[in-house]
Amino acid sequence: MKKKGFTALVLVVILTGGIFAQQLERLTYEELKTDGTIGRTVTVEAYFMAWQQQEHFMEGNYLVIYQCMRPFNGEWSDWEFAERSPAMLLTLSQYYNTLQREYNLHPKSGMKFYQNGMEFIKMLAIPDRRSSPFWWAENGQSFFMFHKLYLIKP
Repeated sequence: MKKKGFTALVLVVILTGGIFAQQLERLTYEELKTDGTIGRTVTVEAYFMAWQQQEHFMEGNYLVIYQCMRPFNGEWSDWEFAERSPAMLLTLSQYYNTLQREYNLHPKSGMKFYQNGMEFIKMLAIPDRRSSPFWWAENGQSFFMFHKLYLIKP
């Protein structure tokens, strides 16, 4: 519930910041379904909304994810708890390798989600000074993922 509240708050702040002043982009992506499979290729018109960074680490037999967001016209938010789920018998390294392999096969995959009656797309992206949307923390105990969030043109 806290995750939805955080995301909703960030998106409302973004939307009130004048989203339509931004450049409309023609975005082509491969639909990533909730079961992890890739669906059809879709082209939409969308507005870039925010960057999102996630930290993934193991806590016992659970995968824990924290995230922060930066609206296109704002500052990075504080890190917030996003998810805790069973690790499904994967080590953190195996999980990282699986995500990296899937990204290499489908670099333009994106997941559509709905918030406050609007459609959004979340896509992996490579941040500045990096060569991948994934990277390990210096201590090797966690890794990070980087996303871009888009609002599909209503």
